[in-house]
Amino acid sequence: MNTTGIYEQLITQLVEQNLDRETFHVGERSVEAGEAATWLSRFLTRLIEIAMDSVPNGILLNE
Repeated sequence: MNTTGIYEQLITQLVEQNLDRETFHVGERSVEAGEAATWLSRFLTRLIEIAMDSVPNGILLNE
């Protein structure tokens, strides 16, 4: 039984198809739960920063 979600599978498949492994190094290793949480929070922090920076200034929510 595969416990990986369909979106994770699709993203992984797209990355594998488009990644130039001769130019970029891709490392794989096991991580502990605490370390995984740290990496995930760093990743999400960066995505949230990008999303917030893309919102034009002066837009107010719930007006």
